[in-house]
Order: sequence, then structure tokens, then C-alpha cells
Amino acid sequence: MRGSKNRQKVREKIARLYALISDVRRDMLNQLTTRLVRENQVLVVEDLSVKTLMRVARGKGRGRKAKLNQAIVDASWG
Repeated sequence: MRGSKNRQKVREKIARLYALISDVRRDMLNQLTTRLVRENQVLVVEDLSVKTLMRVARGKGRGRKAKLNQAIVDASWG
């Protein structure tokens, strides 16, 4: 095993933090989808190509496109 005990403790702490973030995100999505189903009679789903949405921007508006790409990554689409 590589490193010290402190390194292992920090590794475990970070792993717990990532697990917490994942659990919170999953719970939020479950609550949102449950609410959508209960409140609406019809749900329409659009199939988007995330790969196409993540293409690098060219020309004007590159900054906005870069921020959109970052938001897509943060939202864990895919």
C-alpha cells in the first residue's frame, strides 16, 4: 500500500464526500420525477444527443456555449 495513514484517511474522507454528493443528486432526481408523474397526466420525453450538445463552440457566443457545456457536465447528463 502506498503512502501513510493520513493519506488513507483523506482518501476515505473524499470517497465519502463523493458518495454523499451522488446520493443527494440521486435523491433530488427521484423526488423531481415522482413529483412530475404525480402532477401531470402526460409526459413527453425528447431524446437528445449529449455528444452533439457537447461539441466545441466556434465563432460568436463561445463563452456562453462553454458555460452550457459545463452545466451539462455538472448535471450528469448521459
